[in-house]
Amino acid sequence: MEILFHLPDQARISGIKWSAPANRWVFTALSNGDSDIYLADWSGKQVKNLTNSPQVYEDEIDISPNGKMIAYSASSLSMNTFIGIIDIANQRNELWNKNHFFDRSPVWFDNNQLIFLSSMEGSPNIFKSSVKDRKNINLSAGQGLDTEFSLDKKNKYMAFISDRAGNKNVFLYDFQTQQISQITNNLGECSSPELSPDGSKIIFRTKQKEGYKLYLYFIADKKMTDITYTNDLIPLGFKWSENSEKIVYSAELNKQLDIFVYDVTSRTHTNITNSPAMDYSPGWVKKNK
Repeated sequence: MEILFHLPDQARISGIKWSAPANRWVFTALSNGDSDIYLADWSGKQVKNLTNSPQVYEDEIDISPNGKMIAYSASSLSMNTFIGIIDIANQRNELWNKNHFFDRSPVWFDNNQLIFLSSMEGSPNIFKSSVKDRKNINLSAGQGLDTEFSLDKKNKYMAFISDRAGNKNVFLYDFQTQQISQITNNLGECSSPELSPDGSKIIFRTKQKEGYKLYLYFIADKKMTDITYTNDLIPLGFKWSENSEKIVYSAELNKQLDIFVYDVTSRTHTNITNSPAMDYSPGWVKKNK
């Protein structure tokens, strides 16, 4: 199925998500060097620019579980980055912490709290903050640079990348015990960790001398499995299926971008686009009936 969004001339979608509770698409689109946030119905015919701010560049969108609010990253001409919140029903847009040098990558923990990266205490760490009172809790407190985090749907764990051990490794934060454990060591430069929705597995990639490798980590068994398709493949991002059994990702192979699906049970990678077009930014969609 192909959906054609009615956008201004030269506008190009750079990131898109479907919200079943809101029954709407939310996406960012680039036009004339600027990025704005748009809202659209399923057909793509009814499209509205929610930000329309040529002086602010918006990206990294995430939709609250109830579909009522959008969190996003924003940067101004001063090169500061900060968090923005859009109340969809009231069309109200609010910007957070504009005095901080680096606040970005917001993800909803629940309908009232956000997880995001911030340098408010020095080097970038990962914080949890209440939308109402803005009280911040440093979850990953430690030396080094903390980046690229993901959560499971049950809020059991947070996987993230940190160089606090001397190289970029995968770490796991347990929300119940509030303890941090190091998952990888001597696997090369790790990136793009993605927790499965049920909180049982983490997929991530590493950059090694021979190329890129993919690993799957089983949290309960503390078992690491190399699931590399080919070292010539450069995976660019992962999205788990709702049942935590499949992973969709875009990847570059022979200078061509395609969409692949990995099946955890059969341990197979399938190129589902395999076309001369540049295919990227995949995701899973569950449409309301």
